[in-house]
Amino acid sequence: MFSVSLCTSVSISMPLTAEIFNSVTQLPFNKWQNFVPETNLMHSFNYLKQLEENQAGRIAFRYVLVEQNNELVGVCYFQIVYFKGTQLSSYHAENAFTNTLKSLALPLLNMNLMVGGNLLMTGEKGMFFRKDLNSEAIAEAYLKTVNTILKESKVSAFLMTDLYESDTELKRNFLQSSFHPIYEEPDMIMHLKPEWSCFKDYLSTLSSKYRVRAKKCISMSKTLVRKNLSIEEISSLEDEIQTLYHNTISKSQFNLIELQKGFFTEQKKIYSERYMIFGYFLDEKLIGFNSLYCNINKGEVHYIGLDYEVNKEHSTYQRMLYDMVDCGIERKFAQLHFGRTAPEIKSTVGAVPREVSGMLKHKNGMVNSFIIKPLAAAVKPKNFVFRNPFHQVESNA
Repeated sequence: MFSVSLCTSVSISMPLTAEIFNSVTQLPFNKWQNFVPETNLMHSFNYLKQLEENQAGRIAFRYVLVEQNNELVGVCYFQIVYFKGTQLSSYHAENAFTNTLKSLALPLLNMNLMVGGNLLMTGEKGMFFRKDLNSEAIAEAYLKTVNTILKESKVSAFLMTDLYESDTELKRNFLQSSFHPIYEEPDMIMHLKPEWSCFKDYLSTLSSKYRVRAKKCISMSKTLVRKNLSIEEISSLEDEIQTLYHNTISKSQFNLIELQKGFFTEQKKIYSERYMIFGYFLDEKLIGFNSLYCNINKGEVHYIGLDYEVNKEHSTYQRMLYDMVDCGIERKFAQLHFGRTAPEIKSTVGAVPREVSGMLKHKNGMVNSFIIKPLAAAVKPKNFVFRNPFHQVESNA
């Protein structure tokens, strides 16, 4: 789908320069790996290599080394996907204006879209810069790198996702460069209290209503057997895992990436005990799984897979959420990062929303002003009711 050429060196902002690579195999391994902290799992060389191999022919990648006076001060990466405008249709409010806009404009937006960060993980911007580099310099360097890559004939637009309230310099630079803000579903995060030494401690802080709900869920799912899968088990169950994964992503309203078979086994190879897949079995048959990246004090909840018929009867998904809380307490995490999607049900176990937004720009000025701008302004994620399951005195908000 995309050709690979030799790396490109550009001056982005004196005295900053950037080297842009089209494949992870072109990167200087030691230079990249030694710069990125071990805790930054989504930037590790082996992770990026495996992701590129898994998505060969489906997604193109760009990797960037940013240097100051010949010293590495930052790295970032981008993913280029084929995007169909109609994928945004369910994210607009239903009224006469937006319906007309959608019917006329969305079919025109079939294009190669470059995404800042990682399509597999909410909150992952795909950039890491040295801490002594100020935010204004980082934002300027990043934007100039984006604009350089956008000049490629095969890339039509750029989408930056997961900008938080604290990303003021990035947002300011994007807005000044004719990018348009786009609303996203909130990022769901749960803060685990240090005094919780076991799951019972957590249950004791729930209000009566939500404690009853939790116990009912546990009762409904008591016939399920949960197992932390070894790499051999993941490999032998790869077909079943892939089927359950497809069950889940087929229900997603907006999905730009589809993992190919072998991804979960390879993640376990790379991260060992820092990547956990829990299988849920009914009568010895795998009927669900969830996965978790384990950082020093934070758990990153990753993909799940479900048999939805079993889920109706045994409340599998809700049980998975409680089990993640239990796992987080056991591993003494300070935080569980649940990501976007299903925010209301995640809030019922104690996750709270963190507002995020994106920035979108088409490199054709007319398209950017008269199609992208009104479409971006009209994007409205579905409303949800935030639930606080805790006693008011124990509020997690």
